[in-house]
Amino acid sequence: APSSHLVLINRSMAYTSIGKYTLALNDADAVIKLQPTWSEGYYKKGVVLYEMQRYAESVSSYLDCLTINPSSSTSKKQLMMALHKLLKEDADQEHQLCTSATPGFIPCVSSKMETDKDQALLQCEASEYQFDTCKGKIQRIMKVDNEDSCKKFSRFNDNKSHSLPVCLFPPKIFQLKSASEPSLQGTEFNKNNEDSSSNSQIPPSQLDQCQPIILCDKTCCTPCIHLLKLEDLQCSLCFVLLFQPVVTPCGHTFCKECLVRTLDHNPKCPLCKTSLEQYIAEQNWAVVDSLQNIICTYFPEDYAKVEREHEELMKKFACKDRTCEIPVFVCTFACPTIRCPLHIFEPRYRLMVRRCLESGSNQFGMTIQEPNGNYPEFGCMLNIKTVQMLANGCSLLDTVGGRRFKVHSWESLDGYNTAFVSFFEDNPIDSVEREELLNLEREVYEKSKKWLKLLQPESVREITDHYGCLPKLSSTELDTPNGPAWVWWMITILPIDSKLQITAMSFKKLQQRLLFIKSAIDTIQSKLSS
Repeated sequence: APSSHLVLINRSMAYTSIGKYTLALNDADAVIKLQPTWSEGYYKKGVVLYEMQRYAESVSSYLDCLTINPSSSTSKKQLMMALHKLLKEDADQEHQLCTSATPGFIPCVSSKMETDKDQALLQCEASEYQFDTCKGKIQRIMKVDNEDSCKKFSRFNDNKSHSLPVCLFPPKIFQLKSASEPSLQGTEFNKNNEDSSSNSQIPPSQLDQCQPIILCDKTCCTPCIHLLKLEDLQCSLCFVLLFQPVVTPCGHTFCKECLVRTLDHNPKCPLCKTSLEQYIAEQNWAVVDSLQNIICTYFPEDYAKVEREHEELMKKFACKDRTCEIPVFVCTFACPTIRCPLHIFEPRYRLMVRRCLESGSNQFGMTIQEPNGNYPEFGCMLNIKTVQMLANGCSLLDTVGGRRFKVHSWESLDGYNTAFVSFFEDNPIDSVEREELLNLEREVYEKSKKWLKLLQPESVREITDHYGCLPKLSSTELDTPNGPAWVWWMITILPIDSKLQITAMSFKKLQQRLLFIKSAIDTIQSKLSS
């Protein structure tokens, strides 16, 4: 025999290609003996065993190969193929056992399990299928009550398609022997098993004491729908059918929005008061798909109703129409194109921001509160650019001003303000007044630059840190819906009353805003000089 492992492995490959698998396996074993730390030998052995349909041994050989060389992608692919074959063969075996078993009795299932005895882990080997061990485990051995069982399962007698296959064993714990042994405690499985009752060697005297072991198939997995109640799937916070259910680390289930809203006020489980600070920090609000599917399957109408209500709520955050209802954050002055960073910590506004993000609009209204407690007539939409969630559930928003709106009426929803508004923009610029407007813009821009140079360096640094530098003059911005960005920058930083800023934002002509800035700078300079 060749003493070179390279010669042996090449010959093993040659034998495999012509179908002489026994000789190929012998050469692969010889290679492993010569080079026990060479991964290629185990790989070739796995290939040969796979071709011989000895999938369990093939998997073992591939695992040995990957133990030596974990980065072998080829071995990983072959291992997946072998595992697929092995598991498929296992499933076919269990299905064959289920369908071939003799339904000697209608299965009798009691709700009480035997707790005073150790449960048996029954492992068997089917000789006709060349299994090392049977993967399926008998999960439960239930007590039998003949009278109750006949009543409970009388419906199966009326419909034979629902009868369940069973195997009968004496009521004691068995250690099932290998299939190589002649018998299996008096019960023997064969491949076809046309009549398993003829193979059973249980004496008739012990037949009454036998306990049926249910071999499950699809027909015995029918859920008990009549036991499923709508009340069992209601949220304990809103008392409505669970919508987007989530489970806390302590094991309680709530609607996603209900739980998050509760945690905005108190970082503890609403039921057991377990601390959920780590859960909040992780921000892992994953919906339980299995529970969601159960609700959608068995209570479709109720779930559709809850879903419609949620969709209607989300429509309020779309803000697509010229006139619509929008959520409003009453906090500070904001205007178009100007950055507005926010720290959201109040529970009501945390809820509002979550809904804005969930709806996909990523925007909300911003306005101020007047000293008398009233709200102004005009405001500006803020577009959310980035969101940084904090460990305590608060968030840092980076927003930029967008469309302007006029408020027609005020409402409230879940603690925060909403308003019915109409959006507006600048009037179109006539070709006749364009040149005059450009000259006025250049004049006011230069005046603004001179005024900024008169400010203290500390004040200029604070302004630029928060709002950035003065935007450049650009004639292309004249025809935009809100006009040049530098005009809004000046209106924001001018040390004037917020009412005047709101008034400037309400102007629909660029000329009005330019004259406003010019007048404000003149007034400020005159006060400083006096």
